[in-house]
Amino acid sequence: MLRFLFSLALLGLLPFGGHAQTYFSNRYTNPTPGASTSFTTIAVRDSGYLAIGIAYDYPAIGSNSLLLQFLAPNGQTQRTRYYSPAATPGGANALHRLPDGGYILTSQYVPATFPITRYTKVWRFNALGDTVWTRQWTRQRGETAQSLCVLPDGGFAIIGTLAVGPVGGPNADFVVTRTDALGRIRWSQTYDHYVQDFGYTIAACPDGGLLLGGYSNDLRQYDTFVVKTDSLGQEQWRRSFGSPTQDDVVAAVLALRDGSYFVGANVGTRIDNGTQLYRYDTHHLDAAGQTLWTRRYGPEGRSNELHTAHELPDGRIVVAGQQSRPDGSQRPEAVIFQLCPDGDTLWYRTHKLVTGPDSHNYLRDLRPTPDGGFVASGFLIARAPDVEGNDGWVFRLDSAGYMQAGGAPVARRCRPVGLPETDSEEDGGGVDLWPNPATTTVTVRLPATNGASTLTLYDPIGRACRRLVLPAGTRTTALPLAGLAPGVYRYYLQAGVRGYQGALLVQP
Repeated sequence: MLRFLFSLALLGLLPFGGHAQTYFSNRYTNPTPGASTSFTTIAVRDSGYLAIGIAYDYPAIGSNSLLLQFLAPNGQTQRTRYYSPAATPGGANALHRLPDGGYILTSQYVPATFPITRYTKVWRFNALGDTVWTRQWTRQRGETAQSLCVLPDGGFAIIGTLAVGPVGGPNADFVVTRTDALGRIRWSQTYDHYVQDFGYTIAACPDGGLLLGGYSNDLRQYDTFVVKTDSLGQEQWRRSFGSPTQDDVVAAVLALRDGSYFVGANVGTRIDNGTQLYRYDTHHLDAAGQTLWTRRYGPEGRSNELHTAHELPDGRIVVAGQQSRPDGSQRPEAVIFQLCPDGDTLWYRTHKLVTGPDSHNYLRDLRPTPDGGFVASGFLIARAPDVEGNDGWVFRLDSAGYMQAGGAPVARRCRPVGLPETDSEEDGGGVDLWPNPATTTVTVRLPATNGASTLTLYDPIGRACRRLVLPAGTRTTALPLAGLAPGVYRYYLQAGVRGYQGALLVQP
């Protein structure tokens, strides 16, 4: 019986629930000797994973193929599918599993005709990787497709970059295309900030709108660029993040369940011997796009890039990308870190499979798994003394970010509450709450201000659970507490240019 169950596990026929934690870190080679394979996106199946990328020079030299690699829970290949001529799949979150067990993928296709340089191509696969349908389109001088999100009505929203203006010109805009469940276009919108605007990530928002992330170039430097839209793609607000003197690029965006937003970016810190160095910036924004907090993480490096972020069921956020190895080589290695809702770091892990001084380890996508762990995909450039080759890479982590069993337990915990005491002296009075502790309602006294104020209450793990926008001149207001579980909550008042925060104890 044990031998039978072991055979099923190897074949990937047992669901996740039948397994303990599984770890692996595997290279996947191209069928053509000496040719390259890379994975750019991955999805979780009931009995393993589907990694999608490109098999270069397959089935023949100069003829590349779209590659679908179905993996068992232990990372062993179950089957592969090839589609040629190849379309280059998008990056993080370009692939999603659908309720019927099939998949949706966005990609870009380079035709042989000029001046059109690229097409967006969307693939609908069944559970076995057979194509159900494909859709292809282009506008103006061509467009790319980088990521997509699945919408509540079963349709899709796809983000990429549209080349605009004269042939040979540098101009480009974000482009978002909204389709129905069959891939038929319902509407398309473009978003222009600087000369070049590159669309990278997209998220569906609780209010029916979309959050768009990418970066812009004014032909001098790059800045992170984020746009919030309504359900028809009409812009509601935009933010640009960046140093006035350094490049700041890709934005990984999340629409959080409490109606706020998370942005992860690569921020330029300085130029060292002609090389731009980066760290990671994350921004927590309220519903109107105003900053709640900003944090910076990681060492400096020229290879540092964030590609994806996910909100976990308990409100924590996992962020993934790559960073420069600390050995001085500046070669990339995978980086994954987990944040509390207030931005504090719970853990920060780096991983590599090829370790030689000239070898590269790239992470392009990461997804949470049903057991609380994570699976990631990317590619390797291995050079001696490693076994040489340019191969696909998929690896599996546990909930603490370890690639193998025996890692030390995570000692840090998210703070249940935030919080310095209320700044009660500023502006001749500050903020007072009474009663505190409270049960059903609390009265708030606000400082004098010439403009409107926003009062936000955060639950013990940092999620916004009450928000009041108060007209100019308001000095007292009632904050209802009905429906809140007992515990210590944090409040934050934005009154003009000043901010006030403190703690409120809610009792049964």
